[in-house]
Amino acid sequence: MKARGAKDARHGDQVAYGLLVHLAVEGADDEAIVELMRFYGAIGLPRSLPDLGMPDPSSEEIGEIACWTMTEPHLAKTSATVTKVGVAAALERIERLAERLLVHS
Repeated sequence: MKARGAKDARHGDQVAYGLLVHLAVEGADDEAIVELMRFYGAIGLPRSLPDLGMPDPSSEEIGEIACWTMTEPHLAKTSATVTKVGVAAALERIERLAERLLVHS
């Protein structure tokens, strides 16, 4: 089930979404993340897993993505300590912010 739908998104779209998650992992404030999400919306980049082709992601799927993320060598370049739990929390945070942005747009 590995990243149902989202795994088939264009690489650049995955990178854009990954930047949102990266900011969340490193503790960026909601305002900064939402500002980037607004920019993404203006230029057509994904702001959520549904935007990447993964509608209604479950907690289990988010956990799988977090687990898969932990195998990536680029994590060594992150200034924060990265854990599976932290990545899952960052993913969930991005999804909540994206949903809130859609409701208030």
